[in-house]
Amino acid sequence: MLAAFVLIAKPFSDDAPTHRDGGATSSSKSQPADRDSESAEASPTAPDGATPDRLPPNTGGLPAPGSPRPADPDKWASNICSAFGDYEVTAAALIKNVENVEDVGNGSAANTKMSKIAQLGNGLLSDLRTSLAGIVDGEGNDELTKLQGEVTTVTNDAAASINPADPDNKTQSAGQLGDKVKDALTQPKSTLKSEVAKLDKDLQETIHQTKSCKPLDL
Repeated sequence: MLAAFVLIAKPFSDDAPTHRDGGATSSSKSQPADRDSESAEASPTAPDGATPDRLPPNTGGLPAPGSPRPADPDKWASNICSAFGDYEVTAAALIKNVENVEDVGNGSAANTKMSKIAQLGNGLLSDLRTSLAGIVDGEGNDELTKLQGEVTTVTNDAAASINPADPDNKTQSAGQLGDKVKDALTQPKSTLKSEVAKLDKDLQETIHQTKSCKPLDL
């Protein structure tokens, strides 16, 4: 009986030959899978195609899908001041034209000229509003976001106030409409300056040291 047991157990002993398939052992086949498993654990896939350059610093993990880049105050200041620099040049020329028309008086010719200036001013303010809406470098910083929102709202309201299609503007004299145009054109810059003064000192310094901001005297 003991001899029968030995014969039955022997084929399953450690001395049994290992089955070979094309010269590769079963342990060698498992190695690629092990490497893949280790790689997957070391390098998790970012959700929704997030890439390393979109990760906020020192988060210790991946951002939520669609997370924006961290705010870049330097780039934000450069872009917003560049937009205002271009705006200010044309706005100053329009204000000068308003003053020239006002010197002529309030006749029909003056009214027609002032209406055209108001139309140009409305378009200029609308363009500035569009430029401001396209600046996203301040997103993620509450102070910069608030400032940009305030300035954009004022710019939008200023554009609406001198819309030549507004019935009130059609009935005003050249002098009255001219005053509205001058006021509307100066409101965005005035608002920008007052809002910059509310920022913390580090952000104020960033803006003051930005090349495109220096001519604006913020």
